[in-house]
Amino acid sequence: MSNQPTSEQTQWVWEQCGFEFWKPVENGAYDILFPDGSLCLGKMVGIDLNNLIRYAVPKLNEQGYYIVEISQDYPNWEVIIEGHNQVFSNAKVGESQDHKLEDALFWACFKCFGGKE
Repeated sequence: MSNQPTSEQTQWVWEQCGFEFWKPVENGAYDILFPDGSLCLGKMVGIDLNNLIRYAVPKLNEQGYYIVEISQDYPNWEVIIEGHNQVFSNAKVGESQDHKLEDALFWACFKCFGGKE
């Protein structure tokens, strides 16, 4: 799996978290409806720990999944999510030194939500 998700994969994960996107209106900007009902015009919602913890982790918990391990085997991060007798992991994304915890959490969430590589 590539370290950086495509824009389609990113949008799909955020849609699983309750975001709604409308066609790009100009210069690649979207109308974005946030799960709390606020509306904004902007680029794709960023993959960062703040957004993942605020939106993706609670959605996982609602569905009966829980983060059971976050570990680092430098330079790689691994996130393991379990629930319903299933285990999802980012499978130690990549081997380069530029990987971040948010990459690992994103890919583990992607798999848990049912995303296909």
